[in-house]
Amino acid sequence: MKVILNSGDNALAYKTQTLYNFYQHLGINDIQIQSCHTSMDYARLYQHVKNLFEHLRTDPPDAMLALNATGGTKPMSIAFTQVFDQLEQQSMVIYTDTEHQKITILNPNADKLPSLPYHSVLDIENYLYLNNFKLNSLIDNQSLAHAAILARKTFSQYLLVLLEKQRGLLKMMNALCQQTNMGHPFAPFCPNVILKSAPKDKFHDLLIACQQQGLLTFTEIDITFNNKESARYLGGHWLEEFVYCTAIDAGIEHVAMSVEGSWDNSALSSSTQAENELDLVLVHNNQMMLIECKTLDWQQHNLCQSVTLKLDSLHRQLGGSLSQGMLISVCELGQKNQQRIDNSRNLTSVMGSQLHQLEQQITAWRDRIS
Repeated sequence: MKVILNSGDNALAYKTQTLYNFYQHLGINDIQIQSCHTSMDYARLYQHVKNLFEHLRTDPPDAMLALNATGGTKPMSIAFTQVFDQLEQQSMVIYTDTEHQKITILNPNADKLPSLPYHSVLDIENYLYLNNFKLNSLIDNQSLAHAAILARKTFSQYLLVLLEKQRGLLKMMNALCQQTNMGHPFAPFCPNVILKSAPKDKFHDLLIACQQQGLLTFTEIDITFNNKESARYLGGHWLEEFVYCTAIDAGIEHVAMSVEGSWDNSALSSSTQAENELDLVLVHNNQMMLIECKTLDWQQHNLCQSVTLKLDSLHRQLGGSLSQGMLISVCELGQKNQQRIDNSRNLTSVMGSQLHQLEQQITAWRDRIS
């Protein structure tokens, strides 16, 4: 197999190089980059394409040519299509419609030809890589943590049912976990937290359940978390694990949580944040959904606008115009905050009691893109 990448000018040279590296990663070694020197001058483009086609028809003469006319400017796509649409000379032009999961042959007699199959070919790592986000770490079904997450699935569901109704317990547990410095990478972890009063009623029942899970021990005066991971889990990570298990149950091809990576700054402005942690990334049939999970009380934190803007920006940069962003919150967002979500293209929210129908919502997204 031989791949020829044609670039119009230098405006998207980093994308050309990304594709070059990606094809090499797939084991394709014969790759060429050619410059058309222009993206808009149709006459120059046409002459460049004609010369390229004539060269390829003789080197080697029996090669099957397949032109992907999906990318480039319109003048580039038209020029390449007009020259390469020659089925009688084993040259075929295709257009990939990701939104409708279809590959079309651009030829007047295409209806008489066998249809081309549309395959799911991208996993999470490749999807992010092609959008200049280099993966450092993640948790997926190949990770050591996967089995432990599945083992905690029932307990995560228990926490959702309890804390969605008992918001006071949710705020109390979040506050206690924060005191351990579990969210500060450079601060020492403090497993012991002093209680203001002896635990009783539903809070006491919750601590007993957590103790039975091996997450903590407690007395009437203090709580001791078993480790930093236990504090992170009870401090909100349980919601991410719940969504992770739900996406797997919904039959999504590629599911990952705690996705950490860095931007390729050569392709982005210096103001772009170099590193990011993504709560959950789903990739199914070559399309992506980015999920942000929150257990905070929005009425006490004026953060919804910044969270929404960040989610909208990330899913556009990482997934393009067809990707989806979903904000999952145990607490209701409030009318104004919900309007921000509703007014944002390709963003949805699942909050409060709606979380019990999360699998159906993720399944509906899967079915739309399958």
